[in-house]
Amino acid sequence: MQDGQPFPYAMQCCTLLGLTFTDKMEPKIAALWYQRALELPGLEQETIIALRYDLAVAEEQAGNIDAALESFRQVYAMNIDYRDVSEHISALQKH
Repeated sequence: MQDGQPFPYAMQCCTLLGLTFTDKMEPKIAALWYQRALELPGLEQETIIALRYDLAVAEEQAGNIDAALESFRQVYAMNIDYRDVSEHISALQKH
């Protein structure tokens, strides 16, 4: 925060940290950063969908099946055609 204003690149920083921890095979930490990004004010709907999807993937990789399924369902509710969200939901429901 600068002079009481939110840091303008906070979402990008959170996303990059999420990607970095995913690459380092630390999906639980990646999920924390995606969650932090989702808590930032003023996000556009497309950004929220992308962050929620990335969060779901990280949760799935971390073995948090219920949390991943819930996040994928939220993506599906916002855009049923987003990436391969329906395939993820089907696979996790069989789990």
